Amino acid sequence: MHELLGGEVWQMATDAQSLLIQSVLPLAERCTVQILIDGMFAGSGFFVLPKQVLTCAHVVHRVTPARVQVRWDDADLDVGEMRLLPSEPGAGPTYAAPDLALLTVKVVRDHPIALCSSRGPVPLSTVLALGFVAETPAVGVGVHAMSLEVVGPSAPPLVRVKSDRILPGMSGGLVIDDSGAVCGVVKTTADGQRSAGGWIVPGNALAACLPEVMTLNALEHPPGSMWWNIATRRAEFTRRIFGSSHPLKRAEPPPNPPPSWWLDPRHQIVPFQARPELAALLEWARDNRPGTDLVKLVCGPGGVGKTRLALEVAGRLESEGWVAGLRQPDDPLGLSHVAEAISAAAERGHRVFIALDYVEGLGREISHLVSAVPPASVRILLLARHAGAWWNSFAPGGEAKHLIDTQPVDLGPFAHDSGSSLNRFSAALGEFRQRLQQRAGPVPSGLLAEAVQHRQALSLHALALVVALHEQEHGELPSGAVDWSDPLRPLVTHERKHFLLAARQLGIGGDQPAAGQALLAPTLFPARTAEQAVTALASVFKLNVCASNAAEVAELLRHLYPPPEPGMRWWAPLPLDRLSETLLIQVLTETPAIQSVTSYFSALLDSATAWQAVDSLVLLLRTRQTLTNPEPVEQATEDCIDALVRSQDYRLLGSLYVAEQRVLGENPRTSSHISGLDAADAGQLAQDLINTGRQGLLECALLLLEHGARIARDRQPDDSVTGRLITTLREVVPELGFERLDTSRADAVFQMFRAETLLELGRGVEALPLAGEAVAYLRHLVEHQASLGHLAYDEQSGPVIRFSEGLTRITISDSASDDSALLARALHVYARALEHQSLDEEGLTARHEAISMAFAAMATDPQAYKLVLEYQAGLYQRHATAGRFDYAERALHEAIDVAQAHADGHGTAVLLSELADLLDRTKRYPEAATALARAHRLRGGADLPERDPDTLLPHEVARLRRQALGLIQQGRLSEARVSIGHAIDYLRQLEADDPQTYADRLSTFLGWTVTAGLDPRPVDTLAEAVAIMRRRPGTKTPYHLDVYGLNLLMYADRLRLASRFDQSADASKEAVHVLEQLVPHDPERGVPMLAIAWEVLSDSARQLGRVGEAVIAAERAIETEESHTWKPIKRLDKLSLYRHRLCLALLEAAGLELRDGMTERAVELLRRTIAEAKRRIDLDPSESATVDIAGHLILAGVKLMEANQPGLALGPLADACDRSEEHTAERQ
Repeated sequence: MHELLGGEVWQMATDAQSLLIQSVLPLAERCTVQILIDGMFAGSGFFVLPKQVLTCAHVVHRVTPARVQVRWDDADLDVGEMRLLPSEPGAGPTYAAPDLALLTVKVVRDHPIALCSSRGPVPLSTVLALGFVAETPAVGVGVHAMSLEVVGPSAPPLVRVKSDRILPGMSGGLVIDDSGAVCGVVKTTADGQRSAGGWIVPGNALAACLPEVMTLNALEHPPGSMWWNIATRRAEFTRRIFGSSHPLKRAEPPPNPPPSWWLDPRHQIVPFQARPELAALLEWARDNRPGTDLVKLVCGPGGVGKTRLALEVAGRLESEGWVAGLRQPDDPLGLSHVAEAISAAAERGHRVFIALDYVEGLGREISHLVSAVPPASVRILLLARHAGAWWNSFAPGGEAKHLIDTQPVDLGPFAHDSGSSLNRFSAALGEFRQRLQQRAGPVPSGLLAEAVQHRQALSLHALALVVALHEQEHGELPSGAVDWSDPLRPLVTHERKHFLLAARQLGIGGDQPAAGQALLAPTLFPARTAEQAVTALASVFKLNVCASNAAEVAELLRHLYPPPEPGMRWWAPLPLDRLSETLLIQVLTETPAIQSVTSYFSALLDSATAWQAVDSLVLLLRTRQTLTNPEPVEQATEDCIDALVRSQDYRLLGSLYVAEQRVLGENPRTSSHISGLDAADAGQLAQDLINTGRQGLLECALLLLEHGARIARDRQPDDSVTGRLITTLREVVPELGFERLDTSRADAVFQMFRAETLLELGRGVEALPLAGEAVAYLRHLVEHQASLGHLAYDEQSGPVIRFSEGLTRITISDSASDDSALLARALHVYARALEHQSLDEEGLTARHEAISMAFAAMATDPQAYKLVLEYQAGLYQRHATAGRFDYAERALHEAIDVAQAHADGHGTAVLLSELADLLDRTKRYPEAATALARAHRLRGGADLPERDPDTLLPHEVARLRRQALGLIQQGRLSEARVSIGHAIDYLRQLEADDPQTYADRLSTFLGWTVTAGLDPRPVDTLAEAVAIMRRRPGTKTPYHLDVYGLNLLMYADRLRLASRFDQSADASKEAVHVLEQLVPHDPERGVPMLAIAWEVLSDSARQLGRVGEAVIAAERAIETEESHTWKPIKRLDKLSLYRHRLCLALLEAAGLELRDGMTERAVELLRRTIAEAKRRIDLDPSESATVDIAGHLILAGVKLMEANQPGLALGPLADACDRSEEHTAERQ
């Protein structure tokens, strides 16, 4: 293994294991003991129960218990009983297996007990052995640790190990694997003089021989106990799921925290007050009966106590050993690693409780998470203000869809009467006074009368906090009447005061309105960098003629509201959504006119992308929902949303679409705005959204394109003679006053863009007919240009499409060139749609025609050369992906020539960098270095295109990937590892922020690191890659199914190699399910992978003894492979392998039937085995296949003899001899 991976990679593989073993080692040392006979050291052992020590039988054989002692912590404990397995050593050179002895000591001491696993170590893994030896640098007997490499089974049930010398005295020592549990017992050495390793008794043998001991041992390590926590990596899984190892730990307040910090339910400042829903939720979570609901929804208005209730449930379960906590699915971390971490935690034996807050509008995303986790070990609590359309569309797949409690838990008021309100208020006030170091004193009756009016938790706690803050500020409480009917309003005032005071201490000026607008900024605008935050604040300050330093204010806000780590936000929003809504209402109230409100939002979001602006519109929509009474601010909110969306040519229309999906689950406002757009504006907005690449915004772009196409179709005249005449007159005689928009051409263009957007969304089946229609119409125009004449259009008369900046729009000035350019683009989209449906040859033809049309367009529009570059690069990518490197290189050289002819230095540099990558892949290293040097000379850094054409990853990941490959070729694996780690971290952040767009890219990249041999823990990495695709929001397109299925196949195969056959069988079943969905769309890719999935399932099932399942799976593999009806030559090597699997399964099935006395059935199975083995003869003439076939025939013959069928047995035995003789003759 070390030689296969290389030293550096092997070191990477052992890092995580070393950390886990190091954590367990102190506990393991404390439970390891010396075995003494007549006071002399004889061997090692360890405590498996409070009074019982496990060692090897040969250590204490031939002596009575009275002569044996156990030395632990310098105390010698007498042994009362001994149990040896077996009781006699046997006739072999070593004591017969399992060679175990269970010693019972007479006195119980305060010692730890080893956590024992019922599984043995994985072949080719590294384990740690711990015991005592006399050969140490110290005087006398001392503790000794060894690192051993596991080879595999040897004289079962024993396991062979190597790489270290097993010294005398180590017999009976414990063996720890990377699970952190004891996986075996050291038995004996292979050679006492050399580092030849030896044998261990594996954990599965312990479980078979001492089942009662293993059961009691497990009871000594309940969930939550120290060794169990370490071995099951509880802290690691908690961190992966919730972003922190201790998500429920009560945080200590920072110096001078803002008032909202005390009210944040995550800090749990006010003790939880019991409510009836708590007991019901705990009962549900603890119910481990099959069919128990996996998901529950708790609904209630903001401030009713949903979050605090969820935290209390999580805290109770966490104290019982669960991995438990709360997170927000739309926070900066998103759901990037939640599904795979939950599944991995459950695999380690954990029960997981996760509460998800603010889930409105995220039904699709949450449903994918729910579908991906094991229902028996997980409970998911959703928190939302309402159960509207998003909940009705909540539809997870698989078993989970039957485990949803469709009746939400409606959370009622915190207090049911004035007495309970007063009690809750008094308890919270006492807590806040203590925290703020205020003396307890009487509360004026007016405030008490105010308190009894409130029923919700947030209102009561906010009122108590406002009272304590007022007392802190003024030294006393108001004796007269105060208007604290909505305590969040005075709390917001205190929040502003705190911000202003902190600002003044830094020398920053400001007033209350400016403070309110500044405080809202982090909530409204999720800045990614300090520069973005400063730019946004500077725009707001300029608008208000404020002299404050934007950089200083931004840093102050980041200090007061630090962002979660890791994440993509530079600053964090206010901790309470109701607080943000109240502050927004105040800002709206303070602003004199709606124009000023819109100006504030516009200034703040001026540098924001459409994706970043979503948070602002979410807050506005939630605030609008909160307002129930008619008041001016309600209309101001409505007007602000509409004005904000209409400003800047509807730039934020896509943001509104995503925000409405999150808050409402539907898009009434977005649809209303779209209906008022003309075709030209709809097309431009759609293209802007398409350029973002964000899935949510692409969905809005599709609505816009459908709207534009509908307008174009509605304006087309009919196909009558008059209709055709009008069409001709429109084109030829615009002076007659007819509308000059060529609606047919416009419709074709909209169809083309719709097809392109559908392809980006992975909906290639819908894209193909649209692209075909566009190509057919535009090709007709180009072919009839001569008869139509070259008509000149002014800039307002042609289709509103112009190609510039990314080739997205074109202003037509000459119909011939313009139609050529449009046709070129349509052909390019058509080619992609064809390839999406695995019509590769047709797609290649369309690509070549697209390039030809782009060259034709260059005749009258020189800028059309950019089309040539784009399409040649796409052609290069297709050829390179298919391994046609000569054609790929030719396409790149042609593109480089065009770029150089138009003096496009940047384009030339980008293409040269791709050429360097291609030359590097074909091992032409000097030429690759020359091409890369040329690229750098033309434009530094230009070898990093915005999207790597080969991997479709963001440019930074592409750069790091390329850098890692270069380092690997130079043998600098440590540095390559660093580059790969940075690339994965960057992709994880992108996927966390937008899983719909980046899930497949992260999954693909993780799979690549495994296939490239760069990953030290391939099984874990592939598990993550699979889970990422499993939970990806939205419909899985054929491309996504391809990525998903391929990673599942690799995962199943790696599990099989690690002898984790039960998990391998489950993964291969999932692969079959996924790939069966892929086959109808892409049989060329899907069928071979599906056959392999059946093969892995067959082998794994056979290893588990499920021979019936193994036979069926092997048969399906053969059927699937033989369904390659379009291939004149089948993959004979694969068919041979699948028949090999079928033979093995049939032989084992026949053996079971013989054992059960079912002779006729066994003979039938053996006849099938012989037939399948003979079919392999013509399929695979290789040496290994010949040996396999002969072996199958011999085994079938032997079993037929066992079935008293000597006549039938002679045939296969003779055939086996013939095969062996022919093979021998061929070799000679």
